[in-house]
Amino acid sequence: MPCPHCDLELPRALASESDPSCPGCGASLTVVRVAGFWRRALAALLDAAVLALTAGPIAWGLHALMNPEPLAPGARGLGRLLTIGATDLDVLLLRIGPFTTLVAIYYLFSVLWAAQTPGQRLLAMHIVDRHGRPPGPLAAIVRTLTQIAGTLAAVLGPLWIAFDTEKRAIHDIVAGTYVVRSA
Repeated sequence: MPCPHCDLELPRALASESDPSCPGCGASLTVVRVAGFWRRALAALLDAAVLALTAGPIAWGLHALMNPEPLAPGARGLGRLLTIGATDLDVLLLRIGPFTTLVAIYYLFSVLWAAQTPGQRLLAMHIVDRHGRPPGPLAAIVRTLTQIAGTLAAVLGPLWIAFDTEKRAIHDIVAGTYVVRSA
């Protein structure tokens, strides 16, 4: 993590010091604990449950109103999966569009209003920028859009947390945010 004052990359050894300060500018630093993969995964599951109970029925109702043609009429098993995989992207986006939009709204407003989703709140986490402040509107929008894209891309965005040394997902890296444990 860089120093919030001078942008110098800080060594990890500073976290074990009793009163850490930046070796470059001498500014006093606050040690934070980033939220790990399993804690964030559990928060994501809690948020998914909230979304299934709220956005799911709304999206289902919108889908019923649109009354689209079946994606793979008469196909079963692997044939159905292959038929859906060969479907035009615009048809698939029309199917998942309402739910995806509601999910994006949920995450965007959670980050803007509280710097945490309800699942993160229950597990004592919050989102900060590199200065330790809640992310601004632009960072929240970029984070949300990248989070949706990374999740739709075979969940590769959130899975990156397991491999990153700072436990940041792709959307955290792009938006310049960190998910830290609350004090």
